[in-house]
Amino acid sequence: MRILLLFGADMDVENAHNETPRSLLAAYDPMKADVFLRLVDEYANRPRQIPLYADHDEDDDILIEVGHSDRGPLLAPNSAVSMEVTSLLDNEQHWTRILDSYSSGYMEMNPHTNLLDGDPFSFWVSPLSRNAWVAFNFERKYTITGIRIYGWNSEQMIRTLQVQISRAGIDGPYVTVATCLCERLGGDDPSDPAEPQDFHGFRETSRYWRLLIQDGHGGRYLCFQGVEFYGYDREVWNFFKNLELEAYALSFINLGFNKLCFISLINDEDIAEVIDDEEKAKILSVALAERHQKGISILIGATIR
Repeated sequence: MRILLLFGADMDVENAHNETPRSLLAAYDPMKADVFLRLVDEYANRPRQIPLYADHDEDDDILIEVGHSDRGPLLAPNSAVSMEVTSLLDNEQHWTRILDSYSSGYMEMNPHTNLLDGDPFSFWVSPLSRNAWVAFNFERKYTITGIRIYGWNSEQMIRTLQVQISRAGIDGPYVTVATCLCERLGGDDPSDPAEPQDFHGFRETSRYWRLLIQDGHGGRYLCFQGVEFYGYDREVWNFFKNLELEAYALSFINLGFNKLCFISLINDEDIAEVIDDEEKAKILSVALAERHQKGISILIGATIR
């Protein structure tokens, strides 16, 4: 069990019977269960080791060793590659914060939180010319298959950007899953709107993500306007998987239902567009109705309290 915990065993993962390691331990003799629970507490805040070799699956396995020199695939902007996910996630401002764990620093009035504000005229300005970084805590596991960088035609524009993930927490350690070569595009005036450039060709799942900017285009500091992510909340995939409808999950995700909170917005027209099997369409309709009813019950309960 020590080895499993050392490599990041999740005590809250459910099996096919909706059981977790914690719930199974509850059925053990208390003295025996206590031994396991003390081990869980012991490893709770330790950095997770990442296996050098693993079988890459739908979930979180990764093939890169901590500290490995691998830069992941080298990606050029707007290249014609097959896109698994075509929908961008709506940014949430709380994914990054004004805390030391979330950024290498910023110049006054231009914090890294500007990257998520959707404003094409705001910037993150780093005082560094190399190895600046910004970290994101998505608060749940997200599968990311691409990023969109908003930049400009300036020597301060970022150039070599590494997309990284951590299994352990916001403080890392991080490993690189892709390297993006950002270009100088758009206007050279800060009052010009930002120019987007897309990067596809990787796929990873994690709660913690980081952008490491290794260098820029020759300026004394680094500066760009924003970032967005192509991907989806893993709970969306799990929702369809639990209904044995995972074959349709990606189609709904690419219609924009890429976060769990959007699932309830799926209507009959959306279902008809994606699913031509009447029985399977009914399974989804019933599940959505039950989910909607459960949401109403929770709302009523909260109002009464």
